[in-house]
Amino acid sequence: MALITLNEAAKSAGGRAMNTQAAVVARDSRIMITRERLRDNNACPVGYAFFVRVCRKYARREFELQEMLDLLANATPSDDPEGLAYWYAHWLLATLGSYSDTVEVDSLEAPGHFFTAGNLVVRRNASIAGRLVAGGHVSIGGHLDAGHVQLAGSLDVRGDIRVRDRVEATSISAGGDLESSHSFIHADKGDVTAGGNILAAGEVCADVGTVRCLGDLVCGDGVHAQGQAIGGMLQVLNATIEANPELLLLPMFPNGIGFPLSLNRAARRKMKSKGKAKVHVSNPGSSIVKPCQTPDTFTWP
Repeated sequence: MALITLNEAAKSAGGRAMNTQAAVVARDSRIMITRERLRDNNACPVGYAFFVRVCRKYARREFELQEMLDLLANATPSDDPEGLAYWYAHWLLATLGSYSDTVEVDSLEAPGHFFTAGNLVVRRNASIAGRLVAGGHVSIGGHLDAGHVQLAGSLDVRGDIRVRDRVEATSISAGGDLESSHSFIHADKGDVTAGGNILAAGEVCADVGTVRCLGDLVCGDGVHAQGQAIGGMLQVLNATIEANPELLLLPMFPNGIGFPLSLNRAARRKMKSKGKAKVHVSNPGSSIVKPCQTPDTFTWP
């Protein structure tokens, strides 16, 4: 797996598909974005108009994928009056594909969004005021603070994970605490694991895996997983979270059933009625449960 710097990220090559629609490119190729390609992939009119504005601004007809993601992450209100730059980044990665290259840095501090088409390795701490979106895996040697995290791969953090809004990845691992202060935590292909406490305003989900923590688990809307191993207390508050229009959007990375809209209860009930998703609820209702028994076969991270 190649290691490249942030400045070299826009020149990264190679990759893998994120879903059946995404392109699979050779390692010596690059994913290029043009008006024709956006039309062929049924880009929405607003997103297409954004790309046309960018082409006119820079007097160009095409952009490389990572280059476009950088422009989206740094878009100004005049560039993106609709405030949907993050959604365009999701769509590009889910539709056109991603890279297998890895951006590796000592530390990362972003005053806005950070979008990468491949994998990301941060040796120390990462602080991102806006959204962290990646087309691959993210590994952080220290702590992660972010406004929102959505990955097509796994999230592995040795320290604490503290996120304001939702945390979504194929699997989620924190050496310390794992927190989503205003939303939910969701792993669609693996476990949700924390060496400390897990705190979420919404639900904690591991669609095909286990929710594990050494400390307490406190959430507002239940634990949905194939199993759980909790070292401390489990508290389900059944909190009601204010509706967010963002939750009405389609899944960002539609691998398998993709990311279900966890706080959109009507959508979840509809999926269950059609047999598209199995939701396992442990300890529903407002309650404080005694510490869980740890299975003999379970190994703490």
